[in-house]
Amino acid sequence: MELRCCTSLNYLKPKAIELLSVLWRVHNSSNSTLNLPLPGQVTVEKKAGVSDEYYLAIGFVPLGNRAVRADILERVAVILRQQAKAQPFVLEDKILSLLGLGYEETKIILGEIGYIEEQSVAGKRMFKRKSQRGQSRRKKGGYRSKQVDKTKSYQNQIVSKEKGQNANSNSPFAILKNVRLEQSG
Repeated sequence: MELRCCTSLNYLKPKAIELLSVLWRVHNSSNSTLNLPLPGQVTVEKKAGVSDEYYLAIGFVPLGNRAVRADILERVAVILRQQAKAQPFVLEDKILSLLGLGYEETKIILGEIGYIEEQSVAGKRMFKRKSQRGQSRRKKGGYRSKQVDKTKSYQNQIVSKEKGQNANSNSPFAILKNVRLEQSG
């Protein structure tokens, strides 16, 4: 899962978050009072009974039992992508500091965005990217074999058109049915 939030910082200021919260309650006909994050707070604990949509509406991304401010999560994701190029990688204290959380809470959030903990080496906290289904396919067949399959499928469609299936005559491409290409070689 690739996470790209790109949230505007204007929407993450305290007054804007308060306004977004009010708008969400009006839109959802909710009379409940929802606790707003304190100014400068980058992670909040999710409250029972509060929908994930509320956190998303105020600029926080729900992950596990916490919600992380979108701009901070994006910064963390960029750092992790750079570090994950060398697998496994050491979890830097910078990540803990950005999230304002301890190691155990950070480990849960990293798990939610696709990282797993590895065996510690010399007391260092090691993480790696979860293996993705597509990676195993790339090793077996590679990009080229997928292209060949797509080409065969496309050629089958052309053959079925030539065997008498009528194309839409109103299509701007209808004139192309009269075009014949010569094969070289």
